Amino acid sequence: MLSERIKRLRSTILTLEDINDIIPQETIQCDPDDKKGPMLRHAEAVSALFSNVSINHIPGERIAGNNTTKYSPRPNHLTESDMEEIKNYPGRVPGEVLTAMDEHIFYLWSFIQGHIIPDKEMVLKKGVKGIIKEIESRLEDASLDKDQKEFLEAALIECRAFLHYVKRHADHFKALASTADDKEEKKDLLDLAQVCSRVPAEPASSFREALQAVWLAQIATQFDDCSNHSLGRLDRYLYPYYKKDIESGVLTGEEAKELFFEFWLKFNLGYKFQEKSGVKMGFKAEDPENMEIGALDDGEFDVFDSRDGYSWLVLKAINRTHTDDGQTLDIAGLDKDNNDATNELSWLILEAEDELRTFEPKPVIKYTDKTDENFMKKAYEILADGFGLPAITFHKAGVKGFESYRGQFKKEDILNHSHIGCIELGIPGKSYTDPMNAFINLPKILLTTVNNGYCNGKKIGTEMTGPDTWNALLNNFYTQLEYFVKLYTETMNEAGPFYAGFYSRPLVSVFVDGCVDNAVPVDKGGSTYWTRAVNCTGFATLIDSLFAVKKLVYGDKYMSLIDFNKVLENNFKNEEALRLMIKNRIPKFGNGEKEVDELAAEVSSRYAGIVKKFKTFNGCSYHPGIYSFYEPIKTMGKETGATPDGRKAGEVLSLNSAPYHGSIKNGLSDVLRSVAAIEHSKVDNASVVDVQLTSDATPEVIQYIVEYLSKRDVLYVQFSVADREKLLEADKHPERYQDLIVRVTGFSARFVALPENTRQEIINRSWWN
Repeated sequence: MLSERIKRLRSTILTLEDINDIIPQETIQCDPDDKKGPMLRHAEAVSALFSNVSINHIPGERIAGNNTTKYSPRPNHLTESDMEEIKNYPGRVPGEVLTAMDEHIFYLWSFIQGHIIPDKEMVLKKGVKGIIKEIESRLEDASLDKDQKEFLEAALIECRAFLHYVKRHADHFKALASTADDKEEKKDLLDLAQVCSRVPAEPASSFREALQAVWLAQIATQFDDCSNHSLGRLDRYLYPYYKKDIESGVLTGEEAKELFFEFWLKFNLGYKFQEKSGVKMGFKAEDPENMEIGALDDGEFDVFDSRDGYSWLVLKAINRTHTDDGQTLDIAGLDKDNNDATNELSWLILEAEDELRTFEPKPVIKYTDKTDENFMKKAYEILADGFGLPAITFHKAGVKGFESYRGQFKKEDILNHSHIGCIELGIPGKSYTDPMNAFINLPKILLTTVNNGYCNGKKIGTEMTGPDTWNALLNNFYTQLEYFVKLYTETMNEAGPFYAGFYSRPLVSVFVDGCVDNAVPVDKGGSTYWTRAVNCTGFATLIDSLFAVKKLVYGDKYMSLIDFNKVLENNFKNEEALRLMIKNRIPKFGNGEKEVDELAAEVSSRYAGIVKKFKTFNGCSYHPGIYSFYEPIKTMGKETGATPDGRKAGEVLSLNSAPYHGSIKNGLSDVLRSVAAIEHSKVDNASVVDVQLTSDATPEVIQYIVEYLSKRDVLYVQFSVADREKLLEADKHPERYQDLIVRVTGFSARFVALPENTRQEIINRSWWN
């Protein structure tokens, strides 16, 4: 049961008008020295933000810090010369790359923002002052080159500015306390001032200090970057502070719970603002110095000109009304001795999710066969209630995925892996991860294959002769796929370092192992581990299409490939009977059909093998993912012609590893058999099983699904529990369904707050039960 104080804080934070009265929208001014390099100018801009952003206090709060880049964006640090060079970058790129981007074969996000797990445990154990000493010591090395010195100097500027920002909080609370009449209020303010005078400058010594240090570090690293900073295994590194205070009597269980619930609420400070105003990512071409927007309300992009270097900075996997902040954390799992790691904080996190019903942060349970059964039953109950959180990941498959990169990852780090952003994998505090890129359009590559390297009359792939056999067609597809993956990786290996020369994250880099030792920022390869992803879109659309071709052309000899291709080019015009026959009579992925499932397993394995052939600019591995997120299936689908599975031109592609909309005919057991046929650990960047259940689904049904998948090679499962009829009604009468929650993909959101085309895509999904 929530205390009255927590109820008030929750109401304030989740009521837009109330929180807007406390946190002003600000434009922080900064005029960086154009004689300095981009990284030092960036540090000056971040320092200006720390020095000038308003310090705010929500009445009754006991954890300080209410700032967010949504209200106070970082000032620009680029010169006109920088901006011109960025804008003209695509002029360096081969024409076939731009053609592939124009044709929506792949997307390329040249500088990844967020999507990282800074080492919060470092802050707790060393304090920022200890980190500053390490940077100062590293700067004494006479062998450092100019770039290394510039990085360390920029990191030092930002660390000191961070401490100044925290001191401003302590001073603010002292000033408020001096005028407070109420004794309890005065005490709370002085306590806040005292805590801020200690952490995160010094190592944390109590549960309250640990919560405060983690939260202020979360604000600070996001000021240096953007949102989407994940928290790693929060229940592991906070637990010693919790346990000590409970056992020593410093805190009662209820007091600790109340503090933790307030900490949890802090992650939602900008949520309502973003839900109303839209996400701010990317740039407007006419005003590139101001970070603006990457997409319009209907999912169309402000900037989608492959020949404008600023469009390469737009994350095309989201739309304007994107509400997720990607503040993911992992709970439970195993400890270093291979025992169940579920503890009291793991339970407290489930309680926070259940009682507070917030969208941030996003807990992911690391499920093993040792995980506490009662803990899991509580999770199943929350999921059956329709909130979409927590997600569940399977520790064994995650470990298997990392181990496949023979010797690249240490065993203790593999066992500690966590999730980044939505569903992607990384090593907390040790890895740079670019997990949200490429989104290779598999169905369009198949159409290019059928047309021998051409699409819409122009050459976009590699030329080849028409296949006479099914195996020849499949091999031609793999050849085209490898051509486009090679094109993407080679381009990214050039574009990534170029853009990282203008955009940097010095403070974030400090909190990632290896960067200070190497004197190299995280984006340029300084971290212990460094990975980039190649995700794909339309997996089930591809499998169903391939199987339709195999059946109609090479099996039943119903028609030639040339004739089938003409039908597709005409978008099934005057061929509705054929289209319906394909849709209704040819087996589809998601129904436990052995031959289809074997094809899915083969294609996913070959896809993974192709991606893993390629290395990043600094010699690390590209990681494959069957991960489309929610926007590429619409934007890529719009630019993809009719496909052999009966899908018409312009319709959405399939989502992640899920069966295509309307394909599930045989029920729960068979769809589970199909999705588990894929070796998900081979596509280890991200491969999610999206389970759609009607509202009569019980916790026992969810338990059955989890336990079934845990025995297979599956990485991650997320649940959406809702009725199609209710979704349709909410679409017509949003005012009646303000609290209806759905799982989008990787995050939950209010259904009525989503754009129309996203709502429609969710309505059209196949229900498993």
